[in-house]
Amino acid sequence: MILPTISIMQPWPYAIFHLGKDFENRSWRLPPQYDGVPVLIHTGKKMDKPGLMYLNLEAGFTIPSDLPQGGIVGFAVFTIQCGRRRTSDWAVQGLHNWPIVASGELPFHPCKGSLGFFFRSLTFAFAVGISDFLSSKLSGIGVYI
Repeated sequence: MILPTISIMQPWPYAIFHLGKDFENRSWRLPPQYDGVPVLIHTGKKMDKPGLMYLNLEAGFTIPSDLPQGGIVGFAVFTIQCGRRRTSDWAVQGLHNWPIVASGELPFHPCKGSLGFFFRSLTFAFAVGISDFLSSKLSGIGVYI
C-alpha cells in the first residue's frame, strides 16, 4: 500500500491526536489532490521546542516527554476550506489553515521523512493494519479506501 505522507514535528501530531488540534498550519496551500484523502502523519527527528514550551507553559497542557519521532504515527484527512470561515484556536493567522476532518493515531512505524508531501510504501503487515484501521475510522465520515 502506498499512501501520501506529510512530516509534522512533534508535539503537533500529539496535539492532533490527543488535544483536539483541528487545523494544520502551513506557508503553502493544501494541494487539491489531497483534499479529503487519508494522509499518513510522519514525525521528524527534531522536536519543535518552542511549540512544546507553548503547549506546556502557556496553553496549560502536559505533553509527554517521550513522544515518538522519526516515523509514521497516525493519519489525518485534510480538506480545502470552502465557503464560510471556520475559526479555531489552532488556526494561525497569516498561514494557510488546513481543516482536519478526521485523524487517528497508528502504531509507530519508523521511516525516513521528506519535505512537502511524499509517498510511503509500507510493509504488508503494517499496511493491512492501516487499511483496516482507516476503513473503520473513515467510513463514519463518508470516506472509503
